[in-house]
Amino acid sequence: MSSIQRISRIPFHPILFGLYPVLKFLDHNVKEVELIVSVRMLIGVLLGVSVLFLFFRVLLRDWERSAVMVSIMTLLFFSYGHVYSALKHVNVLGEIVGRHRYLIIVYLILLAVGWLWAIRKGRKTDITVGMNVIGFALLIVPMFHVVSYELIFRRVPSSVAPPVLEQPQKDPSFYPDVYYIIPDAYTRQDTLLEFYEYDNTPFLEALEDRGFYVARCSQSNYAWTQLSLGSSLNMNYIQEIYHRQDRNGLTSVVRNSLVRQILESIGYKFVAFDTAYTGTQWHDAAYYYSVEEKSLLASVFPNGLREYEALFFRTTMGLIFLDVDTIFQMRLHEAITESPKRDRYERTKYILDMMDSVITLPSPKFVFVHILSTHYPYVFGKDGEYQPDQKDPISGYRDVVEYTNSRILDFVDAILARSSIPPIILIQGDHGTEETQRDFRRMNILNAYYLPDGGSDDLYATITPVNTFRIIMDTYFSQDYGLLPDVSYLSLWPNLLKFEEVPDNWSGCTP
Repeated sequence: MSSIQRISRIPFHPILFGLYPVLKFLDHNVKEVELIVSVRMLIGVLLGVSVLFLFFRVLLRDWERSAVMVSIMTLLFFSYGHVYSALKHVNVLGEIVGRHRYLIIVYLILLAVGWLWAIRKGRKTDITVGMNVIGFALLIVPMFHVVSYELIFRRVPSSVAPPVLEQPQKDPSFYPDVYYIIPDAYTRQDTLLEFYEYDNTPFLEALEDRGFYVARCSQSNYAWTQLSLGSSLNMNYIQEIYHRQDRNGLTSVVRNSLVRQILESIGYKFVAFDTAYTGTQWHDAAYYYSVEEKSLLASVFPNGLREYEALFFRTTMGLIFLDVDTIFQMRLHEAITESPKRDRYERTKYILDMMDSVITLPSPKFVFVHILSTHYPYVFGKDGEYQPDQKDPISGYRDVVEYTNSRILDFVDAILARSSIPPIILIQGDHGTEETQRDFRRMNILNAYYLPDGGSDDLYATITPVNTFRIIMDTYFSQDYGLLPDVSYLSLWPNLLKFEEVPDNWSGCTP
């Protein structure tokens, strides 16, 4: 018997069946999360399956039967949430099929039948070999997708080639620092007033008093962060610079943008923060601030559950315990639902608290600050307190806008007071709000510019982000990009690259 044949008869299929749902879930979300967020889940599943395997081996004194029983349990456990979601709206004879009271009975019957079969048939070597083969076959596709994405798409440089610039005519230290502040999903004044019953005039006037030009009728070019930032940071429309039909390479388009390549080539250092959102996690920035302090152990084993882990938990049989938690008071709901919100709060609060510290970093620098306080779920109260139970998204959004405004103004004041050379400051929503994502109001954004020494002369009320750095490059770096037509494109999840051109939506503002 060859060594391969001997290995194939070792019953390791429970491990393979345990790995599959984790890798499949990662495969489905690989464009949105970093690979490291799945490490703790993989370790947990491997430990859980191994403990069960050893338990049944001690109980039955048979490796093959124990393996079959554990594989059956694993398949049932990790399939439950998917089946529940598929059936929860199915109505048969006036009764919803997707209820725990029915599915639990069905799953118990399947488990009993599976175990009886395992006890009677599970010791046959051909069953072990067959289940090993099935386990390996299941892993091939998600493994290939995850690995290829990491190697091909996440790490590749942008396909947008920078122009060849002349050497700077002056010492790079005399270039202005650039602060690009992105309060995520921050909508325009007219939408705030109409939809959220919030008058943002005091904040806008406070910016104008400090020398900002507020583009009162600005729209985003795209409805999603990666598309919007990919366009603004490359000074062109996505359709012109990204020719794929999927989202695989969008992260690289943002991270290795044309603006970044140009500015780094003349001596700028980039500063970024860990947002836990893969599209704006610039790990390779010269200065990278993380609440986890770049500790690999902290990244793999953070305190509490991340949002990604909580979503995965809901695809398993753990969903039963989550839904009956109110009866048994196990505090599972707090761990699964509240912990990701707490993680969002702590991470965003860290960014807000650390913003001032980057001002004294050596110049010239490009500071990229992506603020998620204004992105759903709304976990900040109006005074910055943790407030995870914002039942009403209207009042919840008003609160986070009010708090975010105060933090942005404080940051702006600190920048202006402590900058030896007048800086460039951009405050720009990447798209509109969660509540308006299916209509044209999704494109309405806050868009404010502090461009010293006459840089505001070419700004206008309806400017869109695609022209932001075109004006900056032409004004401060002697380029000749000129302006593009301002066009907005709406797309809906998950078809982000299927665009609908949005008409100018200025009904609530004065262009």
